[in-house]
Amino acid sequence: FNDIFGDAFSIPKNVYYIPFDICTIFKEKAIDPDISRELYAKYIGDDKKHHALFDAKIIKACHERLMQHDYYQQQIEKAKELVSIYFKYQFDKGGIPYIEHLLTVADNFDPIIYPQEHILAILHDLVEDVKKFRTNPEVLKEVFGEVIYNGLIAITKNQGEDYYNYLDRVKHNDLALQVKKKD
Repeated sequence: FNDIFGDAFSIPKNVYYIPFDICTIFKEKAIDPDISRELYAKYIGDDKKHHALFDAKIIKACHERLMQHDYYQQQIEKAKELVSIYFKYQFDKGGIPYIEHLLTVADNFDPIIYPQEHILAILHDLVEDVKKFRTNPEVLKEVFGEVIYNGLIAITKNQGEDYYNYLDRVKHNDLALQVKKKD
């Protein structure tokens, strides 16, 4: 490219002389640049693969997700902090810290490719098991946003609720359904 214009100093001002590509951004975000781009982009389309337009759509979808990456990583850390506080002294029937269950369910979802599912899996028992959030779950909406909040509400079994009605409610929220399957 430099040769076309003579040298790097002759390139038009609106063109940067060092090329950046999607791999650069993946590396900057500490994501393996050899990751499946289609999987990362969660791209579903009928396009014929590996022609210029298809590749451009995949790169665009990857770029959009990469721009949200730092936000989701911060949300994952907030979720871990929250459950570590509220489940600190809770243990399952086998005496294992309950937080291990939450993190085990979350480990089913790669936090790079499925960050929302990962966050919901970490939080999935919070509203059901912690009185503070059972009586006021809206505070979680302020912290984690509407998508995670709606998933939390869907995956939370209400006291006295019929189990089959509960499952019916879960299956109408895709995020909650994916987490419940792993729970």
